[in-house]
Amino acid sequence: MKYPKIMNTKPLSETNITLELCILEDIVYFSGHFPNQPILPGIVQLDWALHYANEYLCINKEKFRHIQQMKFTQVIPPNTKLFLDIRLESEILSFKYYHKNTVYSLGKLRIKP
Repeated sequence: MKYPKIMNTKPLSETNITLELCILEDIVYFSGHFPNQPILPGIVQLDWALHYANEYLCINKEKFRHIQQMKFTQVIPPNTKLFLDIRLESEILSFKYYHKNTVYSLGKLRIKP
């Protein structure tokens, strides 16, 4: 499996959506990314944010010029339930993976004008 299980979607506007995700243990990216203690690679978190921005907000990932900010604060192990918030404001796409008071990662990407 390449993508997490989507438990729920909550469109907040045309430019903002929150997805409830379950990161199951059979995600292919856990294989080999630390055999005794698998974690979800940061690049996958970025790729998923871009994938879902395209799927739900119709934003093509080829429109991005560069990463303005990227921060990974907690590792995401298999079988984690969390939320992914994606929003577009001006020329910035921001995303955040979180659950309650725990932020796993966040980022901001600048769109080409």
